Amino acid sequence: SGRTDEYLGIRNRQAKALFHQGNERGDAEALEECGRVLEGMLATFSRDTPALRCAPLHNNLGIVLSTLGERQGSSALLKEAVLHLDKARTVYEDAEDGLCWAGTVNNIGSAWVALGKLEDDAMLFELAAIFHSEALQVFRREDLPMDWAHTQNCLGVALQNLGDRQEGTEALELSAAAFSEALKEATRERDPKGWAMIQNNLGTALAVIGERARDIAQLREAAKAYENAIEGFSEVAAPYYLEGSRANLSRVRALIAEREAADQDQDQE
Repeated sequence: SGRTDEYLGIRNRQAKALFHQGNERGDAEALEECGRVLEGMLATFSRDTPALRCAPLHNNLGIVLSTLGERQGSSALLKEAVLHLDKARTVYEDAEDGLCWAGTVNNIGSAWVALGKLEDDAMLFELAAIFHSEALQVFRREDLPMDWAHTQNCLGVALQNLGDRQEGTEALELSAAAFSEALKEATRERDPKGWAMIQNNLGTALAVIGERARDIAQLREAAKAYENAIEGFSEVAAPYYLEGSRANLSRVRALIAEREAADQDQDQE
């Protein structure tokens, strides 16, 4: 009915505002309230409601639960997130809605990454990389450059976490390459927050490569990427992410100092 549609419109705007507050400022209470709003919206639907009408809510609720699960270290929330996302994925697949399907598949991949971190399960990162790669088959750079860039970043995150748990630097180098690809479209001018996030992720991949390879040039590139991220997060007022980039930069500067001292000792010998 018209009254129901009006109610859902108001609640949807409320959910978007709560998610923005919770995501940008690390406000867990706002994210929890956002989840309750979305659950309430789903509860208004009957069994006769078309599945395509419910799918966006399942996708959005999955994103909220995934964000909360990652920040609170809750495997249960992340698994619940995957269930909602998979409901949406199945609906979009049946409806042959490729773009929505790819977006949801990408979101599932990100949830697997978060769960993989909690459970220290490398197989989940491999699974996530497959999901992100499948999404990239739909989000082609020439047609959807920003979706392509976002998905490249997600693929990079999966590979970076996989590389952290493997010997050598092969997966980490693939991760850095994915982040570099993403930055070709997610520029500072076009997507300032996305640009900052990818710069931070690139810094993390380069820092691990530099530490393992004892390569001070890679460590310096990592520091530069973190500095870019800090500038970007400062400009878009994202304190939750800004704090993380500052901690990352501090760590990589310490690694650079250690490497410089070691190189100096070698020169003196």
